[in-house]
Amino acid sequence: MAEIQLSRAEMELGLPSVCLRCGAPATSWQEKVYEIPGNELTGGLGFISRMLRFGDVVIGAPTQGFLQLGQSWFRKQVTLKAPFCDTHQGHWPWRRRVIVGGLAASLFVLIGGILGSVMGGWDLATGFVVGMGIFLCWCVAAVIAHETSIHSTAITENGVTLKGVSERFAASLNDYRR
Repeated sequence: MAEIQLSRAEMELGLPSVCLRCGAPATSWQEKVYEIPGNELTGGLGFISRMLRFGDVVIGAPTQGFLQLGQSWFRKQVTLKAPFCDTHQGHWPWRRRVIVGGLAASLFVLIGGILGSVMGGWDLATGFVVGMGIFLCWCVAAVIAHETSIHSTAITENGVTLKGVSERFAASLNDYRR
């Protein structure tokens, strides 16, 4: 997998019609919003901004436009319209759901195990060990999902550096730039 740097102009004007993940011809374009670090808000506006981002992760596509509009009021962002083939069009949403859903499930089991032991049935140690075991499995799965994804290694107002893109996409991007 390759690492590429995209300027803000390239992100706005478009990229080659080659899948970012495998290099096959692109059939869809997915938006990914990157927040520029160093402009975090505090207080009430920061809380609202974080809740909008959390809502976008949990609720997903139906309200994504509204939530992104709300986020843009509070944070500086750059948006990438990335090309994907049919196989990889769910690359980012799938990983986001695994991470958020896995965390929710593991916390549910952890709390359920502890409550089950308090109310009877299990002893406290069993409930805690089972819950922590599932939580640790989630931690490993989250790291794997992130490290095998296309993700940013640097974000500035001028562009984004992406890691995990296909070599064929990187070559097509170099040809496209000429």
